[in-house]
Amino acid sequence: MTRRSSPLHRDAESSPHALCLHGETVTPYEAWAFAQFLKRAGWDHYRTLAIGDDEATAMQAAAERLRQALAQQGYAPR
Repeated sequence: MTRRSSPLHRDAESSPHALCLHGETVTPYEAWAFAQFLKRAGWDHYRTLAIGDDEATAMQAAAERLRQALAQQGYAPR
C-alpha cells in the first residue's frame, strides 16, 4: 500500500494546513499520524517508558494537551 492511497494520508490532505511549532514545521500527514498515535497510546505505553508513575502521569498529561491542540487545528481522528 502506498502512502498516497492510505486513509491516513487522505485524511491529512483534508486537514487545514501544516503546523509550525517553535520554528519546526510538521506536515499535515505527520500531524495526522501523531494525532493517531496520541489517540492510541495508553497508560501502559507511558508507564513502560517512564522511570516511575509520576513521570508516566506527566507524560500522559503532556500528550493529552498536545492531542487537544492538534484537535483544535483539525487533526482529530475518531
